[in-house]
Amino acid sequence: MNWIYGVALTRSSILQPREQTLLILRCLKIKVNALMTKHDLKAVKAKILEEIDKTSKSVEDYREMTSPISPENTTGRVSWMDATNNKSVAETALLHAEEKLKNLNYVLSSIDEPGFGICINCQKPIPIGRILLMPQSRYCVNCAS
Repeated sequence: MNWIYGVALTRSSILQPREQTLLILRCLKIKVNALMTKHDLKAVKAKILEEIDKTSKSVEDYREMTSPISPENTTGRVSWMDATNNKSVAETALLHAEEKLKNLNYVLSSIDEPGFGICINCQKPIPIGRILLMPQSRYCVNCAS
């Protein structure tokens, strides 16, 4: 049995890192958002909305770039191979952009939760600079690397 801040965690109580963080915060009666000023939260929310807008546009662009290659657009074997290679690069970029968009929407929906701004791995506060730089990240710099 493990004890975290006076709460017994048994092997049968398997908690996800985020749930563990919220449990610890409830036990300590800490609201992490209280560590950030209202101005900070407003700036973070604005940054998230800006990133969602940019990423949504990127997803649309990548979807256009990943459309099927018609034979009329290629003038030979090398041109077709180049177009196929470009399409596969765009497909990878599309997957990354869609994942980022999903994470941004999740972070936006959880901005008012008590665990916002806490690393889901080490449970330490994520610096506001990192949150503004990468609002979709739920890890501090040490845990992300």
